[in-house]
Amino acid sequence: VASLQTLGTAGFTRVATVARDGVAPDAADLSGALALVIGGEARGLDPETIAATDVAVTIPMHGAVESLNAGMAATVLAFEAARQRGWNA
Repeated sequence: VASLQTLGTAGFTRVATVARDGVAPDAADLSGALALVIGGEARGLDPETIAATDVAVTIPMHGAVESLNAGMAATVLAFEAARQRGWNA
């Protein structure tokens, strides 16, 4: 949590991934300096860590899928950040 506070002071937007009740990635401002905080698939992030971030995002998924692999979640968010910055693949 101290690291997240330092990143916030340095101007980073701290983005936590949560399984439900977060905003969609395209609704979050991912265009500036980011610190992506990715939880593990089994338990996710602890509430204290989520509280130390600026925004919690949930990647929308179809059907009964509960979560993505942490690496895949990070990839989706990195792609969305790149899209918001106008970068083309």
